[in-house]
Amino acid sequence: MRRIICPYCGGRIFHVDSERGEVFCPNCGAVIRQSEVREVSEWMGPPDMPESRLVSPISAYVWQGRGMPTEISWKDVKQIKDHERRAQYQRLVKWQQRIRQSSAPERNVYNVLTLLKTACNRLGLSADVLEEAAYILRKVANRRLTRSGSPQAVAGAVLYAACRQHNIPKTLQEISDAVSESRKEVGRAYRYIVRELGLQLPPPDPQQYIVRLCTALELDGRVQDLAIRILDEARFLKLTSGRGPTGMAAAVVYIAIVAYSLKGPTQREIASTAGVTEVTIRNRYKEILENVDVTIYV
Repeated sequence: MRRIICPYCGGRIFHVDSERGEVFCPNCGAVIRQSEVREVSEWMGPPDMPESRLVSPISAYVWQGRGMPTEISWKDVKQIKDHERRAQYQRLVKWQQRIRQSSAPERNVYNVLTLLKTACNRLGLSADVLEEAAYILRKVANRRLTRSGSPQAVAGAVLYAACRQHNIPKTLQEISDAVSESRKEVGRAYRYIVRELGLQLPPPDPQQYIVRLCTALELDGRVQDLAIRILDEARFLKLTSGRGPTGMAAAVVYIAIVAYSLKGPTQREIASTAGVTEVTIRNRYKEILENVDVTIYV
């Protein structure tokens, strides 16, 4: 700042104090300007948290228009007592909806977002999973892949991909039931979207299905511990490669029940709870027992 002259000492070089918002002369200390705009970010977090943790808020992909434009809701309109003003706002809401859904791709995205919110409520999924599914949906819409299936199939596909991304043990059948679409159609749309977008999703962990299955069947804790140990041994021997996580989890749980000679659920009940067939459990059961030595120390 060289165009200002200090009125006290005639100095032409000044310093800026960003913390106090002042411009002062380093020779005599006179404050030339005050209330300057701070050029550094202000840290509003806890004092023990480093400023490097300061991040921008999460963008709302789950809302139409990503939550950026002003939203006029019917709930607010109904609270207006004046009839003329209420009718005016009702027309605004109607035109806002028409503008947002003016094209076919926008209508498809809006329909799929509605299905995603309903499915997440039915399955009890968190807002992070819904946000991830909406983000994948935006990528699908940008690539014009929404025609890969019905809105229900696309919603189930992106929701299943989001669950895989967050390591949440949800089967394809559960996702299909939540969006009211067949498992075949959801699976087809899921494979197409993953292939076209090049998504790198982690493989499902059978151990998460073991915990969930034991909780649903109300089994003893030692059954769950033994099932996890058997699964670790099978994983070490690479017996889980190319096998479905739910079938493998159901098989090791059944082996643990038989090993402890418990009068627990039958093979049919385990298969029904896990969402697999009894033939799958028997096949995995034979493969594991032929390679893994199950020994119980009392």
